[in-house]
Amino acid sequence: MIRGIGCDVVEVKRVADVLAKHGERFVDRLLTPNEKPLYEKRKSLSREHALAFIASRWAVKEAVSKALGTGIADDVTFHSMEVMHNAKGAPLMIFNEPLKERLMQQGLFVHVSITDEKNVVAAFAVAEQRI
Repeated sequence: MIRGIGCDVVEVKRVADVLAKHGERFVDRLLTPNEKPLYEKRKSLSREHALAFIASRWAVKEAVSKALGTGIADDVTFHSMEVMHNAKGAPLMIFNEPLKERLMQQGLFVHVSITDEKNVVAAFAVAEQRI
């Protein structure tokens, strides 16, 4: 049963503006230690790759927070969740232990999808209850 849905759209220019103003502090605030090397790899390819990566993580985490009905608050933080990819390249959410435990107690599983174009990234999340 679907318990929540969330959608978020991030303009790549907005990410560029935030990075220009706040620099790596914003990256540190948004990304987990496991996501940071992925960002560095994209950054070594090009500025555009780095901006798209940041935009995608921002959009996904916001979409998940909306699907969970909390927004970025309490135990749902940028560092309590990370976006990784399965063997086929599909995005999947990894949660820190406290949030993972809460979601398991509620029987919730989160599905995510990301799409991007040159100037915009969109993410969609579905919180499915499997009890």
